[in-house]
Amino acid sequence: MPIHCKIRSKEPDLLLYINCKGSLIEQDITHFQDFFKKKLEQPQMLKMFVDMRQVDSAKLQCIKKLAKFMNNYQEKAIDKVIATAILIDKPIIENLVKILFNIKKPSTPTKVTSDINEACEFLN
Repeated sequence: MPIHCKIRSKEPDLLLYINCKGSLIEQDITHFQDFFKKKLEQPQMLKMFVDMRQVDSAKLQCIKKLAKFMNNYQEKAIDKVIATAILIDKPIIENLVKILFNIKKPSTPTKVTSDINEACEFLN
């Protein structure tokens, strides 16, 4: 699967590291949804670091599924996700993220950047 999800720390809040590679497909989003849903059920707060620097494309169905996922989890994320940093380095992926955020604004503080230090500083 091109999306790999890992927990990087335990206390006081979890850092959910999401590494996306290659061409994203619907099954990738389903895998991420299942993983994220389990983490939302836990009592700990989350910080999310999404590394999209190695994504080269996303299929239209995948984009639709991702937008639907964002809508479904916005309310739950308000009380569970402290902040999200999205690391990108390709203009096409940046435009995709902007389109998704124009459709549905993030309910938690979110930083989209191409600078890893800026992303880490934002999360800290």
